[in-house]
Amino acid sequence: MGLLLMRRRLLAYISTLRVRRVIFVGCTLALSAVLLLVLLVASLPALLSTAPAQSLLRLGISKALKKPVSWSDFQVSWSDGIALTGLVLGDGPPPLLHASLQQLKLEPGLSRDQATRRWCVSVDLKVKKLEAELAPGPPKPPEAKPLKDPLTRIAEGVQKFQSLEWPLPVDLRLSADATPMKIYYADPVSKRELLLSDFSFGLAAPSLSKLPIRSSIAGKVAVDGGKPQPVSLGIEVADLVTASYSIKPSAASLTARADLPGVALSAAGGVTRPEGLKANLALSLPELARLAAPFAKKPLPEPAGKLALDLTARTDRTGDLRVALALDGDRLAVGRLPGRKAGLAPLDLHLRQKLVSNHERQQVSFDEGSLTSPGLITASWHALVDRPTEKSRSVAAQLGSLRLDLGRARQVAAPFLPKNLPLRELQGTASLARLNARLQGPGNDGTIQIEKLAFDLPRLQLALAGGPLQGEGLALSIDKGTVPLKKMKPVRVAADLSWSGRRVDVAGKKPVRIDGMKGGLSLVLTEIDLKGKRALVDARQQLELERVGVGSELALEQLREDLELKARAFTGGALDLALPALQLSARSVQAHQQGKDVTLQPFNARLTAEGVHLPPKGQGTPTVQRATCSLSASDALALEAEAALTGQGRQLAASKGNLRLDLRRLMPVARPFLPAGLDAAGLAAASWDVAAPLPVARLPKEENPLRKAKGSLALLDRAEMALTLNDLDLRLPNAQGTYRVHGLTTAPQLRLALPHPGEPLSVDGGFRFASLDGLSGTAGTLPLQSGTMTLQGELAGWKELRLTEELKVASLGLSQIADVTVGRIDALLEDQGGKFDAATLLKRLDATMFAHLEGNFPAEAKKVLAGWQLAGNVSAGARVDLTAARELRVRGYSKCRDFGVADGKGLAASGVRADLLLDRSYALAQAQGKGEEWVPLSTGLVRPAPVAPLGAANSDLAARIYEDLRGLMGAPRKIGVHRASFKSGAVPIDASALEADLLLEPEALGVSFFQAEVGGGTVRARGLIDLSREVPVLSTYCYFSKLDPVLLFPAAGGQRPGGEGELTGELSLSAPLATEQRALLEGMRLNLNLRRFSSRILDRALFALDPYQRNEKIVAQRKSLQSADLKGLRVSAVDGALDCEGELTVKGIDIAIPRIERLRLSELPIQNELKRLLVSIASSRTLLDLVRSDTLVIDEKGKPSLKRRSNAKN
Repeated sequence: MGLLLMRRRLLAYISTLRVRRVIFVGCTLALSAVLLLVLLVASLPALLSTAPAQSLLRLGISKALKKPVSWSDFQVSWSDGIALTGLVLGDGPPPLLHASLQQLKLEPGLSRDQATRRWCVSVDLKVKKLEAELAPGPPKPPEAKPLKDPLTRIAEGVQKFQSLEWPLPVDLRLSADATPMKIYYADPVSKRELLLSDFSFGLAAPSLSKLPIRSSIAGKVAVDGGKPQPVSLGIEVADLVTASYSIKPSAASLTARADLPGVALSAAGGVTRPEGLKANLALSLPELARLAAPFAKKPLPEPAGKLALDLTARTDRTGDLRVALALDGDRLAVGRLPGRKAGLAPLDLHLRQKLVSNHERQQVSFDEGSLTSPGLITASWHALVDRPTEKSRSVAAQLGSLRLDLGRARQVAAPFLPKNLPLRELQGTASLARLNARLQGPGNDGTIQIEKLAFDLPRLQLALAGGPLQGEGLALSIDKGTVPLKKMKPVRVAADLSWSGRRVDVAGKKPVRIDGMKGGLSLVLTEIDLKGKRALVDARQQLELERVGVGSELALEQLREDLELKARAFTGGALDLALPALQLSARSVQAHQQGKDVTLQPFNARLTAEGVHLPPKGQGTPTVQRATCSLSASDALALEAEAALTGQGRQLAASKGNLRLDLRRLMPVARPFLPAGLDAAGLAAASWDVAAPLPVARLPKEENPLRKAKGSLALLDRAEMALTLNDLDLRLPNAQGTYRVHGLTTAPQLRLALPHPGEPLSVDGGFRFASLDGLSGTAGTLPLQSGTMTLQGELAGWKELRLTEELKVASLGLSQIADVTVGRIDALLEDQGGKFDAATLLKRLDATMFAHLEGNFPAEAKKVLAGWQLAGNVSAGARVDLTAARELRVRGYSKCRDFGVADGKGLAASGVRADLLLDRSYALAQAQGKGEEWVPLSTGLVRPAPVAPLGAANSDLAARIYEDLRGLMGAPRKIGVHRASFKSGAVPIDASALEADLLLEPEALGVSFFQAEVGGGTVRARGLIDLSREVPVLSTYCYFSKLDPVLLFPAAGGQRPGGEGELTGELSLSAPLATEQRALLEGMRLNLNLRRFSSRILDRALFALDPYQRNEKIVAQRKSLQSADLKGLRVSAVDGALDCEGELTVKGIDIAIPRIERLRLSELPIQNELKRLLVSIASSRTLLDLVRSDTLVIDEKGKPSLKRRSNAKN
């Protein structure tokens, strides 16, 4: 035990020796460091006064200020302080360009008050002759926007002002004197300058804890080289330090006075004094603007007027700070605004605000805030800020009883409004019942509520493009609005709006007037993300109009509109829409047109849409899942339609629906919006099913109309449309008058179908009409009544066209049918020029065209064609077969049975029967050069197989006509007339039992047989024209017997001669149809044999040959006829010479009459008659050349003409 105890004591002693040694060493080192520091501080002035130290100091200051720095003398000592002489700052970057200081003296001091035993630190500063030149410095970066609202910042400042307090361990004695000072400021951009001269600054604080602090500034200021104006500022602060030796600004007393150009300030008192702190600030805006102009980055406006600010602040018994602020503006105006020609008109402004700071509850309230401008605005507000210095601070503000005169506001804001603003007249007020704002926490979470924000407009006038708009008694109001906030950003918006109006007039071509308007809107926005641009919208809107008038023609009573809309906006710009309902209704629609009043009641319309997606711009295509529309107006209008728009891949727009119209009731309503003169009555219905790919491709510029049409139809995916008309009366205006159609009805409907790309385009349908009037020309005189028309066609693959058309007009007794089949249309698509003239069509197409016209007239004659009276049955038809570039075949026919015709002026025919047939084929050829050489048109073309003719027509009538046409190919061409009458001069001539056979051949043309009972006798004849010769030759033979000359040759003056006997004989004639007199007369062959003939008739005939009695033989024959009767006469003409012989009976004895031999026809006085005859022959030759042509020739310019390939040689 003893050994252990000794061991422990030994170890403790050794440990104590080590600790003592460590403590001793540490204390020695610390004492050494303190001594070194004291020696360094004591020797610091001496070090700074050395030349090397000052050189280093100059270098460091120059680098920091970026300009050279120098001084003439720099002394530092603990006894004399700091003395600097001849300080110069060289040229450098702005804002301080350069400066100079003659002398600076800083003397510190340390003493101890024997009474209070407190230490006192004194500083004495003296500056002599300071000069500086300044300029605008580089622009500062924009400061971060404060997160706190203005009310919180003010309340926080008030609370901190009351709580500010710093301990004062030692007393301070300060003294500063700077004089004179000169500061020059110039802006090189605006060329504005400001000079502060003869400035002096003084500060005296003998004892910060006992005596007041006094400070003063005095000098002169001059702007842009103007007259210097005095500047003075004096401040005295007392009781800044409390009895407990703490600096407390809220306990101090302030006395201040300032006089500047345009500024006068006076303040006296303290917030803890019974009388409080009172301050007055008076501003003269013109003088203040001139003083501030050199410091402005942009030209300042030219203000006018004065501002006066009165501030009163004091603390009450509980220690709460109460502040009252009054700001008054007297005739505030702006004479000229930068960039504006006009300025702001003078106005007075009065602002009042009281502030109370409750330091116990940590609340600052803003009470009795108001803003008034006589004739312009009145407003009041109050607010409360709770715990402004804490993170959980909250703000509750309310703005209410706001009223703004909009007319006066427009005048004040006129310089800021756009020049093209359509506002012409504005009278009314804007008012706000209440606006509440509540914010809490550092994120400013809260709610904004609006109640009754209203705009009352007794009168409003706008200048719109279509015409001026005038409104009376208009009102717009936000009845209630709520906006919850999260970090000062809205997360939800709910608002209820309402509007009303007594009257709205819109001028224009069709003036519109609205009476009794009211409506509302309920809007809810949720899931709002402003940064991501996302939101969900739910809107409901209503509108009611008592009456809407469009001019004097249209009026709607009690119009109502309801809208429901849902939308979602996505980040990136995408938008989804849904329109559950858009309804429009009116109790009645009234129309007044042409003295008639029409009322439709009720009127209803509804539009819905779902699945509407609008992608961001350039990132897709819009889509519509389904949209529907329904419209009804009494029983006059009914519409049902739906549409869709696909978006993925190939976009397709589709629509289908049906429309029904009662035009008799609807037209008076729609007439103001339709062209003048257009009118309709009756029932109409339409249906459609159309789909087209999107976007619509831009068609290339095409000259070929077929390619252009094909490209246009390729824009449709499918299309099917149908039109149904029922007893429609239609009036269409045109340049010459008006077309009128009565009783137009489809039978059953007109249908156009394009099922899918590549499938045939088809059209079929029919019309019936009761009457058609107003056509121009001869067609306008026709009584077109009870007609029908059918149409059926198909275009297959742009290769073949088949079209059938049928027309019947009961009033004319006419029926017509036409059928066209055109092949090889695709050959026209290859033509780049798109010039579809006759030559191109003949070269490219195969075609079969057929037309048939039939008239079935009643037995009784009636006027149907421009005064002509027709009866019986007549039909005509034609068929044209074109084989491309090779042959054109034309076949025509005509039939009539018991046909009758009369013009009411003496011409009439009855019992007409005819069978006529024409069949011609023309080769197609191309002219080469300027000569008459032709080549077949097909030699330069590849001949495909021709299109098969239409084998079966689309109606029984067409099939029957085709069969009849094939049966007539070899039938004779006969004409028979039971009776005909006409006038020959003043004497009517009747003919009966007329029969004729026509010869219509390429080589011959004429009548192969003719027979008729006429003139009391019989005539039988034939006449042909030989077309095989180069000059056609007319050959005719006629036999006549027992003709009454009285009926054939009326006497002059209309007197009927008597005792002329009868006329019997034969006549044959052969003559070339030459256009020269010599060739005609010498080529003529004439033989006339009269077996029974009156001498008086022959006498007149001879007199016509020799009216001047120059030919002795003719004179002799006429004398012989005076006392004898003619028994026989024979006349012949050969080679231009006329021979005449005959016998007379004189008292029962036959005697030969003087013979005429070799009488030259060219010597007879018939030149005038021959001239007219030659003109007629020349005209007929043109027609005959066309008749005998057998080739259709296309010249170099593409003009077709009929030619004959060869002529027979005589």
